[in-house]
Amino acid sequence: MCNAKLRFANGFIAEPVYGKGEIFWQSENIFTIYGAEETLVFTPESCQLMQAETRRSIKVGTRRGLFAEDTDMVLKYLSNCTPLYVNNARSL
Repeated sequence: MCNAKLRFANGFIAEPVYGKGEIFWQSENIFTIYGAEETLVFTPESCQLMQAETRRSIKVGTRRGLFAEDTDMVLKYLSNCTPLYVNNARSL
């Protein structure tokens, strides 16, 4: 289980939570972002924007394979010093 609290320069705060393993008996792949007046809900198949009583679908690109790509990039960086797509200073 991993929990983080991210504070952005514009005052935005995010609290992502991720869990994996045998303790989680039900698989769920949902990412939800709550705003002051709207909510974005991402599932593996779709994205929904909810504003008050309105709900609409938003087209998003595929996320398939991104974890594998990131893992490959990190391994190449660690073994060959191949640059990542963002440097540590920029990431902070």
